[in-house]
This record gives sequence, structure tokens and C-alpha cells, in this order.
Amino acid sequence: MLKQKLASRKPKRHAIIEEILKGIQLPFSFQVIVVSSRTISEMLMSARVPGRGEIIARIFKHLSPVTFSLIQRAVPLSGRLNFYERSFAYVLTNVANGEEKAKKVFRKGDVAFMPAGSMICFFLEDTRSYKPMNPLGVVASGLEVLGASRRGDCLEIQSIAAAAST
Repeated sequence: MLKQKLASRKPKRHAIIEEILKGIQLPFSFQVIVVSSRTISEMLMSARVPGRGEIIARIFKHLSPVTFSLIQRAVPLSGRLNFYERSFAYVLTNVANGEEKAKKVFRKGDVAFMPAGSMICFFLEDTRSYKPMNPLGVVASGLEVLGASRRGDCLEIQSIAAAAST
């Protein structure tokens, strides 16, 4: 019933606005151009494990804006790769931040920041974490590089930059 009322109001409002605008002459014209279908919140993180391959992750500012900014300022980062029960790979950082929109359940391919250890984590399988983590984004390509890496390999986070428009 409520949906019907709302649906019936919409055309009336639209018709009223059209009627008002019908007689108005604007001294200029404009055109709307869609530049990209991506969100302005999306950034691309480029990382590599020397001798193994490249990793590209889609990072979203709106998931953890303060954490994102701190990590972006700290880039380039590099550190030794470690694993927690092969469920996620992580690298220690010098970024210090608390919990921000934290959660404990992550899916394969997710990227998160663990405040308790100042670590950037890449999830290799669906995982329930024992500590809350700030979500950052998802690995777009190269998850197999992390899966094939070994403890002690160097992970270099080279850049976090705006996604190229398509």
C-alpha cells in the first residue's frame, strides 16, 4: 500500500517540475559526460614479490578512510612476508592506527589492515579472524603470487594511485 502511494506521488512531482521548467529559457546549455563507471573512492595498489610476480589490489577509501590515508602516505612499503596458517599473508608496517569500521570475517582475496599488529593482510581463503581488522579492498590480480610465495619473501607495496578511467 505504501509503495503504491509513493509510486503515485512520483509522477505528479515529476510532472510539476517539468511544467515549471517548460517556460524557463537558460542562457547556456550543458552536456553530461560520464567519464568512468568506477567510484572516486577506488584506488589501485601495486605490489610485487621479487622473482614471483605482481599483485594489483582495488582499495576503497570509504571502507577505512583514516587507515587508507596513513597507508597511502607510508608507501612505498616493503617487508618480509609472513603467513597465518596459510589463511592469510601479511606484511608488517610502520603504520599505527586503531580500529576503523573493523570486522572479523573476510573472504578469499580481501585486503585488510590489522591494527593490533600494524599489518597489511591479504586473505588466501575465507577466514574468521581472531582480531578485528579494518577492511581496505580486494585483490584484483596476483592472488596466486601470494599463494605461491614463502615465508620470508620480500613484499614491496610500490604505489597506491587513482584507478585509470575507462
